[in-house]
Order: sequence, then structure tokens, then C-alpha cells
Amino acid sequence: MIDNYHSSNVKDGFNVSQRDESGALINLLPSPISNIPNELLVAIFANVNTVKGQWEHMYTVSPSILISHVCRLWRSIALDTSELWAIICLKIPDPASYKHARLYASRSRDRPLQVYIWQFPGTSTLLEHREFLTNLIPRMSVFEVKGDSMRDVGNLLGMVNEAPLLQRLQYWTDWNNHDHPDPYAPPIVDLPALRELKIKHGCTVCAPRLVNLVFLHITNLPADALPIAIRDCPALTTLVLPRFTPVGLAGSSAMEQPVIEARSIKRMALQLLPRIADFSFMVARYSLPNLEYLEIFDDFPNDTEPRTLFPAMKGAPGYPNPFPRVHTLHLQHGYGFRNCMAFLQSITTVRHVVLTDNADSLNISKLKEVWPDLQTVHINLDESSAYEADELSVDAVHLPMDIEMAELATMVQRQALSHVTVPDHPLIPDNPLFRRAPCADYGLIAADDAEEPYELSDYDSEYDVDFFMDEQPFDDEEDFSDEYWENDDVQYAGPM
Repeated sequence: MIDNYHSSNVKDGFNVSQRDESGALINLLPSPISNIPNELLVAIFANVNTVKGQWEHMYTVSPSILISHVCRLWRSIALDTSELWAIICLKIPDPASYKHARLYASRSRDRPLQVYIWQFPGTSTLLEHREFLTNLIPRMSVFEVKGDSMRDVGNLLGMVNEAPLLQRLQYWTDWNNHDHPDPYAPPIVDLPALRELKIKHGCTVCAPRLVNLVFLHITNLPADALPIAIRDCPALTTLVLPRFTPVGLAGSSAMEQPVIEARSIKRMALQLLPRIADFSFMVARYSLPNLEYLEIFDDFPNDTEPRTLFPAMKGAPGYPNPFPRVHTLHLQHGYGFRNCMAFLQSITTVRHVVLTDNADSLNISKLKEVWPDLQTVHINLDESSAYEADELSVDAVHLPMDIEMAELATMVQRQALSHVTVPDHPLIPDNPLFRRAPCADYGLIAADDAEEPYELSDYDSEYDVDFFMDEQPFDDEEDFSDEYWENDDVQYAGPM
């Protein structure tokens, strides 16, 4: 028995020694991470370095800083890759946010920059950042700014005047509280390289000239400005018009207006508002012969407005189809689309239908009768529906899938359509008949685009500033200094 005990201890000791030697040999081997080509690592790093990630981790660890702290190899690659530091997110007047922005501006070197600014209302600290922002202007390719008042946003827009590389500009506000400039005065900002413009509830008079754009998204665009934009943007491919009123207080009857042809537009999203007065006039009519994607947010005010706004082209294939090349139709939120259904039925070339938060208001089984060439139906729930689903009753409008599931299953079994796609949502059972909606650029108009702007109170503004100023940021320069990594002997962080 003693011999057996002694033999067991020797055997266990040998196993321990063998494990230690194996572990030492493993530690001497190069890490699998080190075998990944640097070019592939750079591509991976760039893929995870997003604007959303920068905003979400502004007060913890941003993706670029986190990557640069994994090991000496990754840090070296990260610091040598200027594109990882080309996304600058700045909250004014937060000093910690400014410190991060200054670090990114330095490490991005001469790389074109994407600059995103969130400015709090009534701040007087813009002058403190003017020199820093002015130095970024020659390198800006993307500039997006959000402010609670147009007065603050207007000050920032004035700073980027004549930015030579700026191709995409976006600004939005909740409150147009500034004195409106002369609508016939020259624009306050001139951007020669601008190609994409998005304005959400902001002042359109303060916008740069609508010239040579390929993407235009403006909330509350004046009716008389659209013909000029189409004329001056011959390469315009995407047109998004939330809260659009196609009439004005001066003009003539609609049938006397010439038809403006926009051959370059292939994607259009539209939300029509009711006329502001009974004596208003249609400003212009439009022809979009090459339109391929049409998105309608909410029902039209009446059934004659769309037919008047987009008359059918005589002699065109599919006449009286107003859009002879449209293959995808996206209907958002409108209950039944009763006012515009006759107009939509005239678009006989529709092959794909996208329904967002309105499937319970449409007779889905008859869509094939409306559009004979229909191939797919995509049914999507918006984010608000997903969050509220557990609190809503079964017959609520936000639960279209519960209402339509049996009908959809029957339709698929009859093979009336090639397939029906549905989103990945907990309300939808795991049914092989239904497939997830593929990734696509649906939803050019968001729900907040369609809302009326509101005015923030002084209390709300002060609360927002105090909340963000109390956060403790992650300090890359102090907690993880370059000297620490230069003296470090760690080759890699361990298994990934």
C-alpha cells in the first residue's frame, strides 16, 4: 500500500513537471495573432472602428484606443494607421470630449476627417474651440452637427465655409430660434465639393447652395426650392423629402405647370403634408422616368395630389404608370394607404414590397392581385414596436405579425409569391416558411424625420449639460502612456 502511494506521488510529480515543460514550450511559441498579416489586421480594425462605437464608448474606451492597448504589435499598427483616428466625435462644451478629439486629430495626421459635433444649447464656449475646429476644416470630408437650437448650429456652419474636401454635410436641430436671414441673400456657407446634404428640422435658408448633389434629404423643403435643386443637381440619384408640401400661396393651376423631368433620380422617399390653405397652388409637376425605389411615409392627404404631382408619361412603357422602372415599393406607417392606393396600383412594375409597421392595415393576401409581377414581401417592425411589444395587446397595431401570421403562412404555402421575408423578432416563431429580411437600405425617412420640431426648456438644456459633464472619461494619455508600452515585455495579450 505504501509502495502504491509512493508510486502514485512519483507519477503525479512527473505529470506536473511534464505540464510545466509543455506550458513553457507553448509560451515560447509565437502567438497566432502574430501570424495574421498586418494588412488583414488593419482591415479588421477599420471594420470595428465605427461612428456609433466612438459615440457609445466616448466615456469609457473607444474602439481605436482599445485596439491600441492589446499588445505592442497592435499598438504599433494602430498608431501607424491614421484612418483609425479619422473619426472625431466632439461634445461641446465637454472638456474631456475635446481632449479625445485633440488626440484623434494628432494621430490621424493628414488623413481626411469625419467630424461629428453635438453642441448643447446656449453654450458660449464655441470661441474656446474655434482655433481647434478651424485647423480641422481643410481636412474635413464629412461634417455632421446636432444642436438644440438653429442659432448654435448656424455658428458652426459659418465656420466650415469653403471647406475644400467636405463632401457630406448633415445638421439637425429641435428649435429654429434664430432670426431668419433674407431668403434671397447668398448662402452663408459655400462648399464646392459637397455631394451629400441632409437637413433635419434645420433652417433651409442657412443651407449651402443645392448644386451638384447626388444625395439630398431635407425636412420641410419649400416647394419652390425643389425645381431649382433638380435643375442644379443633374447627377442627383437619391431624393428624400419628409414633411413636404408641394404647394405654395402663389402660382397657377396644376395643369398649367410644366412637367420637370429628373432622369437621374433612382431612389425617392416622400411624406406629403396637407395643403396649408385652400387657395394654395401646385408649384410644379415632376417626371421621374428612371426611378427604381419609391418609399411612402404615411398616407397621402388625398387621392388626387400624387396623380397631379407625378403625372403619367404619355407614350412611355406601362402608360399610365407614372414610374415605369420602379421595382421596389416601401410603405411606412400609413393605415391602409387608402388615399394613395389607386395611385400605387398604377405602378404596375412593382416586384418587391416592403411594409413597415402597417401589415395589419393591408390585405396582404391580395397584394399579388394589385401587382401581378410581385415576387417578395418584406415585413419589418420598427424599433419602437420591438421595445413596446411585450406591453401591447395582441390586437394592437404594433403587432402586425401576430395578426397576419396565419394569412402569410397560407399565402406562402400556395406559392403565390416566391418567398415572404420577416425580421428576426421574438414575436415571430421559428417557421421555415418565413425568412429574415435581407440587409438593405430601407427606411430613408425615419420616424423622427416625420415629427414636428419641439422647443426645449431651459431646464432640459441645463440638465443635459450637467449629466454629461459628470461622466468620468477614460484617459488614454495618462492611464496608458506611450512610455508604459515602450518598456513592456508582453508580446501578446493571450488567447483571442
